[in-house]
Amino acid sequence: MKHYDKRLFRSRGISTLNAVFLAGSLSGLCISGVLSWHAHDGVKDILQSVSFLCVIILFVTLFSIWSDYRLQKNNNRSNFIRELVESGEYFSRKIWQRKYRDYCAKHPVKQLNASSLRTDLCFRYLKRKLKNLYLWLIILPIAFAFPVNAIFMSCTGGGILGLGFWENFMLTAFTVIMAVMSVLIFLSLRPFGRWLDAHPQYADRKDDIIKSYLNGYMFECFCFIVVISRHYVHAFDGVNFYTIPRDGVVRVKTILKRYMVYSRGRNGETYTGDEYQFEIRFISDRAGQISIPLDQFQIRMITDKFFPDIPDVDRCTMVTEKSYSYSLVSLKSCTSKLVIYD
Repeated sequence: MKHYDKRLFRSRGISTLNAVFLAGSLSGLCISGVLSWHAHDGVKDILQSVSFLCVIILFVTLFSIWSDYRLQKNNNRSNFIRELVESGEYFSRKIWQRKYRDYCAKHPVKQLNASSLRTDLCFRYLKRKLKNLYLWLIILPIAFAFPVNAIFMSCTGGGILGLGFWENFMLTAFTVIMAVMSVLIFLSLRPFGRWLDAHPQYADRKDDIIKSYLNGYMFECFCFIVVISRHYVHAFDGVNFYTIPRDGVVRVKTILKRYMVYSRGRNGETYTGDEYQFEIRFISDRAGQISIPLDQFQIRMITDKFFPDIPDVDRCTMVTEKSYSYSLVSLKSCTSKLVIYD
């Protein structure tokens, strides 16, 4: 694989605009520095302001050059990874196979351990929502409780139950947090019922589906879960619940997604980096398809144990998507890293 390595560090160089700003800022610093040695006080102040402006332009330009270089480098790396996975070479290499065997030894297939389907889905729903909303649970109570409490105390001349300002503030903030959590818990009880309403053909098999989910073999990653039972394939992505008949699955595909992550600010969007996530896709001839992010080794465990006759398991489709740091559910902490080098 060494013949690919040079491409990971190949760069197209500095863009023309960045080169102009870089040359201009450096020239401005040099010229203003030389002229300030023999300039009068009034002119020297102007030259110092020009120097300060050139320094700012220089730092902004260097940051832009660094961002462009990182994007180019990540694009080259992405092209390299795409060739590996789409050719089937990625999963067939000895280093990947060895890591896969080690993963299977450390993570044997387990059955789901939950008291009820709704409890399990509720936990996963809250886990996903709170990952993106935890800052709001801190900011919202403070932003709401402070003015409301101040207005209430100024109008009534005292707090609730004779409590002071800060005691009332804490009570109001706690009430807001409990109200938000109550709404989230209520919404977390809806996924299974919502799926059942959208698929009335499974209404008479509701109890069988629940029992199948609770007794199936699970593969989970953060809030995402796939449960394989004797008759069904179940999945939950933290928001939506899915079930398809297992005997209707005609293909299981592996998708590698490259998320190009951006952050938004006053000056527009800034590229912050990449995150790669593997996704398993069950394609049914009767009930559409299911796509759920999982660890790359979990996906192979599913195909090896439950769908051994599915063809082309080594081939993987890679897609690139744009995402934002505040909306992406990052799986870096619970998934295996890409196995790039031997």
